[in-house]
Amino acid sequence: MAKKGKGVFHEEISQIISQGETFVLKDDETESKALLPVAVSNGYNLEIVKIDKGLIADIPEGKFICDNLIYSMPMKKDGIKITWLVELKGTKVEQVAKHAIDQIMDTISFLLDEGKYPDAAKYLKKRDLVFCLVVGSPDKTLPSFMRPDIKQLCQRLMKHSLQRSKIKDIYSLFFCIQPRKTKKVNCSAHAPYTITCYNSRGCEIAFPKMFTDLVFKDTD
Repeated sequence: MAKKGKGVFHEEISQIISQGETFVLKDDETESKALLPVAVSNGYNLEIVKIDKGLIADIPEGKFICDNLIYSMPMKKDGIKITWLVELKGTKVEQVAKHAIDQIMDTISFLLDEGKYPDAAKYLKKRDLVFCLVVGSPDKTLPSFMRPDIKQLCQRLMKHSLQRSKIKDIYSLFFCIQPRKTKKVNCSAHAPYTITCYNSRGCEIAFPKMFTDLVFKDTD
């Protein structure tokens, strides 16, 4: 289970990480070395849910779904309700990495199948924002995802984002996460964004603050 100040996702289908804590989401089953370092922003708790062979355990042959989702639990009424769909891709092979797009599209369909998965739909319904994260490993560079590659997926993420009118760029709903040795978290200048981070103190990505700062239109 997650410990105070630093949590690590293990084999539970779901667990809660509290505000101010950090944790690292890893792909322990395939040993791909993909990792997502997270710091939980103040005012929020996060639920970490294992989708593949967890929340959705019996998918049809030939179908593939993403690994996890992260579900924001605001502590105040005006907090932002966000779901991040996370695919851990510890590969630099373009064809394999880009298969994540199809996996996430299929995952959305499975999550919304209330007849077969009655406990899953809540993770996509009535959410202010829905993001996709494709996560790499420190020793492999993810290929570039261009706008035409992810257009259909981003349109679907937008459809399930209730605050879509405030989103400045539809492609800001898609993120690549690239672990690299760095002293601080860095982000590319334009959507779709690539965040560079590392599994070390101070290099965790702030959930949800970093994403809301990037996605919403300036109101000044």
